[in-house]
Amino acid sequence: NSPFWTGRNTGFKSYRQEVFVKFPRTGIPSHFNTISELDDYINLLIKTGTIDNAKKIWWDLRVHPFYPTIEFRICDMPLTIDETVCLAAIMQSLVAKIYKMHQQNISFRSYRRLLLTENKWRASKDGIDAHLIDFGKEIGICREKKEKKMDNDIKTNQTNFSTEKCNDQTKKLNKWVPYQNGEG
Repeated sequence: NSPFWTGRNTGFKSYRQEVFVKFPRTGIPSHFNTISELDDYINLLIKTGTIDNAKKIWWDLRVHPFYPTIEFRICDMPLTIDETVCLAAIMQSLVAKIYKMHQQNISFRSYRRLLLTENKWRASKDGIDAHLIDFGKEIGICREKKEKKMDNDIKTNQTNFSTEKCNDQTKKLNKWVPYQNGEG
């Protein structure tokens, strides 16, 4: 939802991602095998005066420095409640899937950051219509396949964000936020 930069249409669906590439400690984080490795990295930056606390790390995804949560920081601010609820459902489903895999001692493939960055750039450029790459199968994935996969993952992981609950919650929130549709 940020295709404009300095008043000009950039041709990107989200140019904000391109702006942040220029800053340190942004984007896709490096792989850490343990939380201790991450802590060592953060402590090194603090010890050397690079940052004063871990909140100065602005990765797309990070462990919150003060609360036991994971922050998904990659998304621009959604414009509507529907978009916000949808993003929450997708993120909750991803976490539930990874948690289930961990509980079952199932690992997943870890891809190099340069490959992940390719898909991130494609998504930034073309939004939900981007043709992403499934690096495991070495094929492109169109929007319809991505939507079908997400729907299946959300159902499979039995998150609290069923379609019905999303719609009900959106209706409740719309009562409290009438200006969302230009009514206030």
